[in-house]
Amino acid sequence: ARVERMLADVVRDVSAAIGTTPANVWANFSPMAAVREGDGASYHPVVTILANPRPKGLVDRGLEAAAKAVAAGLGVPLEKVWVNWATLPPGQVFADGKIT
Repeated sequence: ARVERMLADVVRDVSAAIGTTPANVWANFSPMAAVREGDGASYHPVVTILANPRPKGLVDRGLEAAAKAVAAGLGVPLEKVWVNWATLPPGQVFADGKIT
C-alpha cells in the first residue's frame, strides 16, 4: 500500500510540475534485490523518467517533484533519491497504438 501511495504521489506531483494531466504520467516500481554504494550497502531509490522533449525549466521541476514524492513516500532522505530524465526523440517511441 505504501508503494501504491508513493506512485500516486509521483504521478500527481510530476504532472502538476510539468503542466500535463495525470493521464500522461505513468509510474511503476521495480524493487532492487541489492545495491552497493562504494564500500558499503546503502539504499538509493533510482528513478528514470522517460518523456517527450520539454523545456529545461519543466524538466527541473519534474525532477524535483519526482524526487520529493519518492523520498516522502518511501521514507528515505531526499539526498538518497537519484532521478534521471531521459528525453525520448520524436519518432522513436511506439505508444497508444502508433509511433510518436
